[in-house]
Amino acid sequence: MRLDELDAVQLDDREVEEVVASGATALELMRQANEESSEGRMTRAMTLLAAALQLDDRAELWFNAGKHLSDQGHLEDALLCYDEAILRSPQWSTAYKNRAATLVHLGEKRAALASFEIAVKLDPDDPGARSGRDYTRSLLSGEA
Repeated sequence: MRLDELDAVQLDDREVEEVVASGATALELMRQANEESSEGRMTRAMTLLAAALQLDDRAELWFNAGKHLSDQGHLEDALLCYDEAILRSPQWSTAYKNRAATLVHLGEKRAALASFEIAVKLDPDDPGARSGRDYTRSLLSGEA
């Protein structure tokens, strides 16, 4: 998958290519994207992440794209990015936790619980994964 295939991401291909040609590493671009995002410049942040993903298809970059999209309210696209991160790093509990939280917001509680369970199994000491799992369980028990 490519970042520009997502509905919420509108990129200028020429600008992405210019960033790729700049010589910056993927991790440098990710850091720049995080700075741009913190300043509210989401289009620029996504351009930098798209360029970073052309250089290196690592899980951390997909995860960051998911965070940025989630922050903008593009939950379905964020979910796709978390899925890409998990494909590349299936033992990364935080990716499952963010995936689960996104699913809760989308109303997909059963799928969210499954992802929280995986996150807890991968990192039993993560209080966020445990509390997310317990919260989601309580939401599901209220539906019975």
